[in-house]
Amino acid sequence: DLNRCGGVLNVLHMFFFFVRHFELLKSAFLLAQDHDQNFPLFCVSINITRLVVDSLLAGHLSQLCNENEHGVFDTTCKLYSAGLYHFYWQWRSQKRTIRDTEVTFKEVAALLERRPKLLLEGLEKGADGQRAKSDPSRLVFTDMSFGTARGGEKKGAPAGGATTAIPARLRRYQDSAEN
Repeated sequence: DLNRCGGVLNVLHMFFFFVRHFELLKSAFLLAQDHDQNFPLFCVSINITRLVVDSLLAGHLSQLCNENEHGVFDTTCKLYSAGLYHFYWQWRSQKRTIRDTEVTFKEVAALLERRPKLLLEGLEKGADGQRAKSDPSRLVFTDMSFGTARGGEKKGAPAGGATTAIPARLRRYQDSAEN
């Protein structure tokens, strides 16, 4: 199946996507395994490589390749990544099934022919969204007192400021941490 179209380029494109957008590839892989929305991820990948090569040979990507300072290979890898992401995003957001494969491929092909920059912008937005989801700075940490209810009082204890006894082992640990 690898040599059906693109040969080793199929592997290089998938490796490029894996290295640059691992979390997106992981999400696409998980969706491809879904009970209702499954699809053959690597067959889809090979077809998207074919679509990119066909668009390149037809001259639809010439301007984009000339604008990119890194050359044709980098441009085709980015467009492949954008095409695979678009396929995944449409599949996920529109709740598509295997019956919708041809429609989704046609959408990717149309974007590659007419608006390849839009595909690249979609990939950037998707990658930014994925980075925002996994950004640790968005997490909020709180100082928690274990064994106490709201207001720092132990459950069932009188509200007059009764404190809980700290076990000796924990007290020694706290003292050693402070020193």
